[in-house]
Amino acid sequence: MRFILTMAVSLSLLAAVQVHVAVADDADGDTTAVAQCEGLPPSVTIPVMTGSDTTRICRDMMRVLEGVRRKDITKFEKAVYVMQHNGYAKDGVLIAQQLVEIIRLRGLYNKPDRWDDTINLIVETWNGFKGAVSPAQVIAFLRRAGPDSAKGLSDDGLVSMIILMKRQYQNGSL
Repeated sequence: MRFILTMAVSLSLLAAVQVHVAVADDADGDTTAVAQCEGLPPSVTIPVMTGSDTTRICRDMMRVLEGVRRKDITKFEKAVYVMQHNGYAKDGVLIAQQLVEIIRLRGLYNKPDRWDDTINLIVETWNGFKGAVSPAQVIAFLRRAGPDSAKGLSDDGLVSMIILMKRQYQNGSL
């Protein structure tokens, strides 16, 4: 019963999290497919990033993900900035690589319309749980779960898994 109550409180906390990666609506985003990372227009780069940051993040995305669009690069940049700003890691490229890896492990590498939900979920739980569960820990869990389980995990399933990891963190077992 205590576990169920704790999980309900955690779910309520997650639902109440108002930290969103500030991204324009998809209708306003640039859905132009990216063929190469060099020479992207300045509109892809957010003001707190440099053009070289954008290029590095784009390259990491293009190595693994299929169907990368300009708006996806901008979304990743914003997620990187929010996580850096909230104390996750100083290396933005590392953060981008970890976000790409989570998407790959979930089998979403060729489903760009699903990337936003995954990124938002990771950023919001990192911020909402005050850093109790990091992207690196999510990657470790997905790898231990195995390819079939990781790919079959819904967004709700991923949230539940992160909540359980937070509970383990609170108990000192994570």
